[in-house]
Formats: sequence, structure tokens, C-alpha cells
Amino acid sequence: MRWITSGAVAGVLAMTLVACSSGTSSQPAASSDTGSNDGGQSSQTRSLTIGWVAPDSTGVFKTATDYFEAAAAEAKDAGFDIKIAHQSPPGGQTDNAGMVQIIETMVSQKVDALMVSPADTEAIKPAIKRANEAGIPVVYINLLADQDGIQVDSYIGYDNFQAAQVAAYSVLDYFGGPGVQGAGEKADVAADQYLDLAFWEELYADVDPASITATGVIIEGLNGSFYSNERVNGFLDVMVKYPNVEVVEDKPGDWNREAGATAAENRLAK
Repeated sequence: MRWITSGAVAGVLAMTLVACSSGTSSQPAASSDTGSNDGGQSSQTRSLTIGWVAPDSTGVFKTATDYFEAAAAEAKDAGFDIKIAHQSPPGGQTDNAGMVQIIETMVSQKVDALMVSPADTEAIKPAIKRANEAGIPVVYINLLADQDGIQVDSYIGYDNFQAAQVAAYSVLDYFGGPGVQGAGEKADVAADQYLDLAFWEELYADVDPASITATGVIIEGLNGSFYSNERVNGFLDVMVKYPNVEVVEDKPGDWNREAGATAAENRLAK
């Protein structure tokens, strides 16, 4: 099986640098000349501060921060001195007001670019508009859906609806359908094969929908948010085709592991 390596996250910095060079900068980027011994030529190091605003500083967001900082360190070889200014709201993934405040502070500090992973895409639009007005390039992390009413210079992420469809097929696999992990027919997977939506749709094209039986509960993130809506709807888009698979309840976990565990425990106690 073939997986997309997390090292690809480093490419976000390249996208951000392109946005910095093509956008209208809110302030001149500082540069310093360093002398050389190659016939009077000199090299320049351009200093950039990139704001990185994530809804949380742990888990996958900590992993992203680590890779951003590693990529920034590697960028020095290309003549860039990049600082990753990372902040997350104190109230976690439901603290929209905190995220707005952080973005507005970074705009006032005139960062060279903003990377944002929004917990609620609508709630932060006023702050993103201020970044647009200040000429600060904006890169959205963790989604690909175009945003109305604001300018996002680049999207780095994936289709949340399709990702949930893939997750649904994985559940069907676990409960006896063909695939790679359950008791059903094992799929012949090449070493360079992506287990993407096309793979699963082809694998299940001739499967009898009534042959798979399961009952389960969805523990989603923040009910009503963009990510939860896309993921729940994508999951159900597949499951509705299987008459003997029943989703008995959909409970919010608020993007919090303890809340999610509590929701699962409360359901199991019924």
C-alpha cells in the first residue's frame, strides 16, 4: 500500500513563499547582505515571519508545527530566514473568539503571511478579511473547499467529504466486506496503490449491499461546523446504500478526546 508521507507538509512553506512574493506585502521584508569571496558577488537572506494559527497545539497540529519548523530550518539553505509564529486559542477547538483575536493580533503585528487551520470557517471570516485588507497572504490548512467572501491564496489539505467516504468503506471492510482488515475477502493491493475513494468504489462495485450487517454510533466533532458536516455527510453518503448497516445515533465529541470518550461511554451504558 502507498501512503502520502507527512513530510509533504514542508511544501506548505513553499506555497506560502510564493504567496508572499506574488501578494501585496504589508511591510517591506527585511534582508541582510552577507559578503562572499566569489568575485565580489553577494548573497541575500530574506527574513520572513509566518503566522501559524491552529485550533489546538497538540496531536496532529503539533505534528504540523514540527514539520513547519523543520521546513523553515531547511529554507535557510535557500536564503530565507523564516520564523514560524505559532499560536492556538486558550479555549481549544471551540474557542472561535480566541482564534479571531490571535489572527487580528498577527495582522496588527504585520506578519508576512498567515497559515490558518480554521475550526469554524465562518466564525473567522471577519479576521481573514482584515488580513486581506492588510495585503497579507493567507493559506488555509486542512481543507480544500473554496471560501466565499474572503481571499484565500492557497489551500493545503484534502476533501473532507471524500475522506469520510473512504472511512465508511473501511468500516464496511471491518464488518465483513472486501478489503484489507476485516474477515471478508482480502483485496489484492499493489505496493504503490493508494487506498483512495476510487480504489474502494471499484472494490465494492459488485458487492451485494445486503451482505454486510453492522450497527454503530457516529462520534463527530463540533456539531454544525464545516468539518463535522462534511465528514458526517460523506460517511452517511456511503452507508445509506447498505440496508443492513444502521447508524443508531450521532453524538458530538466537540473535537475533544475526553468529550468523545465520554459520549461513547454514555452510549455503551444504555
